[in-house]
Amino acid sequence: MAKVDTPLINGDKCVTKNYQSRISTIFCMVSTILGSTVLSLPWATARAGTVSGIITPLATCFISCLTAIQIVQIASNFFDSRFDVAVQEYLGISGIALVRMASFFVLLIAALLYHCIMADNISSLGLPFLTRKSLPTIVSILLLPVLLSRNSTFIVNMAAFLGFPSSLCLVTFIFFKSIQEPSLNKLEAVGEDPFGLAGILMLSFFLHNLIIPISKKSNPKTLKADVLIAFVITCSIYLLVGITAGMAFGDELLLKDIENILLVFKPTPLTNFVRVAVAIQLFCSYTVVFNVLRTEIKYLYGKSLHIRSVLVVLPIFTFIATMTDKLGVIAGIGGKFSGIIYVFSVPAITYVVFLKKSGASKVKRFFYYHFMIIALLFCLFSITGSSLVQLFVDYRSISMLVVFSFLFIIETYYITVYRKDKDDYKNIV
Repeated sequence: MAKVDTPLINGDKCVTKNYQSRISTIFCMVSTILGSTVLSLPWATARAGTVSGIITPLATCFISCLTAIQIVQIASNFFDSRFDVAVQEYLGISGIALVRMASFFVLLIAALLYHCIMADNISSLGLPFLTRKSLPTIVSILLLPVLLSRNSTFIVNMAAFLGFPSSLCLVTFIFFKSIQEPSLNKLEAVGEDPFGLAGILMLSFFLHNLIIPISKKSNPKTLKADVLIAFVITCSIYLLVGITAGMAFGDELLLKDIENILLVFKPTPLTNFVRVAVAIQLFCSYTVVFNVLRTEIKYLYGKSLHIRSVLVVLPIFTFIATMTDKLGVIAGIGGKFSGIIYVFSVPAITYVVFLKKSGASKVKRFFYYHFMIIALLFCLFSITGSSLVQLFVDYRSISMLVVFSFLFIIETYYITVYRKDKDDYKNIV
């Protein structure tokens, strides 16, 4: 823990605050962002092509990192550094309801997916006594003691110092296996689905509802820099793994439609060790996500349901993970739209109002408002997976335009009629 001397109001004495170390904060963020995305990234990059495989991670990382820093900056001005309090102040009851709904849904889906992926990953070890039907129950038993813990610092440190090294094992394994391939020139410049990668990465960079809980005990003076470092590290890993593994195994992944890169490699002691490392990393990310999910349940019901939330939600997850592992479609569609709300729209809208209330220059407000519109269009393209050629013939493009228009009306409404101030839009643009 880092110790910082903070003067009292009267200036006579100094008190020592024990802040969470920056390494814990950064590594926990990186481990949580990575999640299980690294496993499917080579397949998605092979489908997208080299051009999109380079541009898309950079673009999605930039947009997500910018709005994440906006959340940190806005939340620092409110009680307990809570972003939802800031949203309620600036956007009213409708805004906070939208944020809570999006956050709760994504956390619920993410935790359920982690449960299923952990069971699938352990079952691939081929051990006779670990069947796919029994593993969700075993995973719940292993998770229960940690999920019942109220120590958020322990959970963050576990994700940082256990989950992050496990992620590095996976990344190192994939990278060295890729460069050992005799040919690395199999990846097309423009693949069959150049926009599909954006949807996966936008969900992957969905850290926004976890930033404040993860960094609750971090030094607020260095938090924005920590967020930036975490996103840069993650983006670098995505570029490294996506391009190299996509070039090395792209043909095989596309031919057999294998989304999990580990399924390409034959079972060996080293491969099984990496699978165990992946399970550990998912275990750590699961605890972080579930801890925040428990907090969201508390806000929804207005009182603490710590033990009851674990004892009710965990058996439900176990039952669903036992019955099916086909949750990708629901998670993809729902998660992307929730990501649009929480990752981009609400933070950007709130930040524009925050700039006006804080007396920022009109040039700065003009830039952020119109950047918000352009980036939102990019995010919606990533949801539909549509190309410009299909713009007027693909039903997904039509739905994209409808959703874009709807969200544009909502954000303009929030800015123009916020607290019946009809001149807000003129002052912003």
